[in-house]
Amino acid sequence: AILYGDTQRPAEAETNYKAALRMRKELASRDAMTYGPALADTLRRLGSFYDSRQRWDEGKTNLKDALEIYHRLVLVNATYFEPGLTRTLDNLGLLITHTKEWVEAEDNYKSASDIYRRLRTVDPLSYGDDLALSLLGMAESRRSQGKSVSAYCPLLVEAKKAAQTDSVRHSISS
Repeated sequence: AILYGDTQRPAEAETNYKAALRMRKELASRDAMTYGPALADTLRRLGSFYDSRQRWDEGKTNLKDALEIYHRLVLVNATYFEPGLTRTLDNLGLLITHTKEWVEAEDNYKSASDIYRRLRTVDPLSYGDDLALSLLGMAESRRSQGKSVSAYCPLLVEAKKAAQTDSVRHSISS
């Protein structure tokens, strides 16, 4: 499905995502701990795919379903499943910015940023770019709500400090 999406073959990508989703739902219904992570990841990817196709209602539904699964998985093993949870929060934040639901987008980015900050205290060499992009999304959400510069500039400063790669630093500077 990813290959088809990357090669601009959206119909084939969607068909494959849906087939994977059906299979993973069936497997997860039998063993949620073993197959739940793959189901959540498929829902996240399908939600992001729908976002890229401007099918926001479908994307939002899939991403929220993925979040429900990740929230349950985090209760069992936060260390292992929080990265998937934060990626899903970021994906949902991005999708919601397309529908101009700024407050909800900010909430998702804030949740992801809080987790990324904590993860970085454990592993300072990881998650810098992820944190930076979440902060950038939160800053954009605040700016789009008409909040004052003082409400979003500190987020941009923190994002610039957290960024680990030139491409992310460039995103923040743009």
